[in-house]
Amino acid sequence: MQNMTLGQIKCMGVLDTIKVRKESYPIRRGYKQFFERYGELSKKHSGKSFIQHVADNADFKQMTKE
Repeated sequence: MQNMTLGQIKCMGVLDTIKVRKESYPIRRGYKQFFERYGELSKKHSGKSFIQHVADNADFKQMTKE
C-alpha cells in the first residue's frame, strides 16, 4: 500500500511541488493552466475541449470561478 501511495504522490507532482516550495518559489498556477488541468471537472464547461475554449478566447478566470 505504501508503494502505491508513493507512486501516486510522485505522479501528481507533490514531491516536486515540495522541493520548489522549499526554495521559496511561488507555485501558483494561472487560471488558464488551472482550467487546462481541471476543466474537465466542470459540469458547465465540459462540452468543449480546452483547445476550443482557447480558440473562443474564453475568460478562464471566470470559468475557473464557476
